[in-house]
Amino acid sequence: MLAAYSESLTTYKNMSDLLNQASLVYIPSGYKEDTAYSVIPTDGSGDLTFTRASDGTRVNSAGLVENVPWNLLTYSEELNNWTTSRASVTTNATTAPNGTTTADKVITDSTASTTHQIYTGPFTVPNLPFVISVYAKKSEYDYIHLGKDTSTTKTWFDLTNGAVGTQGSDVLSASIESVGNGWYRCINVINNTSTSSYVELGPASVDGSRVISGTPSGGIFAWGAQLNQGSTAKPYFPTTDRQNVPRLTYEGGCPSLLLEPQRTNLFTYSEQFDNAAWTKSLCTITANQIVSPSGYLDADLVTTSGTSDSLQQSVSVTSGTTYTFSAFVKNDSAGTIGLVVFSSFPTSVGTYNLTNGTATSGTGSPVVSIQNYGNGWYRATLTATATSTGTANFYFSSTSPDAVSTYYIWGAQVEAGSYPTSYIPTTSAAVTRVADEASKTGISSLIGQTEGTLFIEMNINKRVNLGGSGPNGLEIKDSSGNNSIIIGTAYSANQVFNLGVRNAGSFSNYLTTTNNALGTYKLAAAYSSAGFVFYINGVQIGTTATLPPSATFADMGFSQVFGTNNPNGELVNQAVIFKTALTNAELASLTTL
Repeated sequence: MLAAYSESLTTYKNMSDLLNQASLVYIPSGYKEDTAYSVIPTDGSGDLTFTRASDGTRVNSAGLVENVPWNLLTYSEELNNWTTSRASVTTNATTAPNGTTTADKVITDSTASTTHQIYTGPFTVPNLPFVISVYAKKSEYDYIHLGKDTSTTKTWFDLTNGAVGTQGSDVLSASIESVGNGWYRCINVINNTSTSSYVELGPASVDGSRVISGTPSGGIFAWGAQLNQGSTAKPYFPTTDRQNVPRLTYEGGCPSLLLEPQRTNLFTYSEQFDNAAWTKSLCTITANQIVSPSGYLDADLVTTSGTSDSLQQSVSVTSGTTYTFSAFVKNDSAGTIGLVVFSSFPTSVGTYNLTNGTATSGTGSPVVSIQNYGNGWYRATLTATATSTGTANFYFSSTSPDAVSTYYIWGAQVEAGSYPTSYIPTTSAAVTRVADEASKTGISSLIGQTEGTLFIEMNINKRVNLGGSGPNGLEIKDSSGNNSIIIGTAYSANQVFNLGVRNAGSFSNYLTTTNNALGTYKLAAAYSSAGFVFYINGVQIGTTATLPPSATFADMGFSQVFGTNNPNGELVNQAVIFKTALTNAELASLTTL
């Protein structure tokens, strides 16, 4: 044990010494909207620009599937972008709780005996509890009202005494917390009964009434508004456009940057199986019976009443396109369930044991997998290729020999692609998650020009039957994109890893290794006037005398965002750039697991 401990300390020291030589180090940790922070350099010049332009989900540190970002509001601090109703907003009117002069003032107009407020929305949310919160401070008025655009969802907060006032009948709970300097975080938990919702706030002169009598004059200070699902207020997350937020997923235990291609969940009502979009045969649905992988009480119970039961939805598919069908399922009494696709496909069946977490490919020989999400929940997947264009039927069946059996279900998805990506929630229409992109331009000073080293640690434990072109990984390039170096994986059927070079627009793969198992890999390539050397997990893959492109490398990015390929589902654990070519011994040390 002492010897192993000593060895681990030596490895840690060697790694630290090497990282201290790096010009850019990215380890998934800090982030904000549009930005993933680098560790080195510390002045922000190496921070990555991040875009996705859509919502996404991740597995958080508690192992739960959650929306990113969890704050569903846009312009959480720029309240002048909200709609006004007999009110106005003065921006940057006072010091906010975070110490910056960014808090706004919501001011009444002079219209007497009426309501004065600002609002934003609408938002499409499930019929489940959600939390509206805002930081507020007294100015001319003592109270703030906060809720949806209905009186039954409102709570009044006393900003003089720091107390909760009147609550509407649809309010589950409310609280107020002092954060100093006269500021309070006002929290209103609402029992949501409609999928379309607005968030509304405004000053009030008395508890329980939105109407201000007499001659209105003045207002309240507000900052940091948030809407999040659930019955607990999450930590405040600031937003403007809201969607360009990096997803740090904990699928591998430690945080990894999740990078995925654009995908569309073609199912509607992916969590509401009692909806008419789902056809039930010999089965019934009881909604919201247990806690799902999201941590909310929103998983449905399926009760079968025959041995040929099915829970089915049909979608349009295209001949020759591969689709992946998935859902989160948990056993009650069924023991096993089946995923089946037919019509426009050769009938394809997968069987999933919800007791021991195994998957078996049956009729049609589809690719199947099952992933443990904890607390008895599994994500079952089936991948098959359509043989004709038309309407395909995807359905669940208990496969139990008993006439009556039960299981739980949540988060169904069918997507065009050869492997399952992160869950995409839907309601009345299909939803598209745009591809993740993380890159940095104009950093020639941080990239070795005639010599250098690239390093990336990638986790591909969660990807199944990966197909597509590549490579996808860590890339440096010139401003034209015609010259680049990239290390990563092509994600072909036999898990190819390689070093790729684009020289004057011509791309070639070098130093390729094949037949790699799923898992975590550390890849490093050094380049210089002597050529390239490539290491994976402490082993030299090979060398080539091919010279690096003669160009000014100014940009870096993940998943070949500079080319035509989207990310193929990388989990990036870390990435490092050196301005010098490391020695073979250093490359071996850097890539040793």
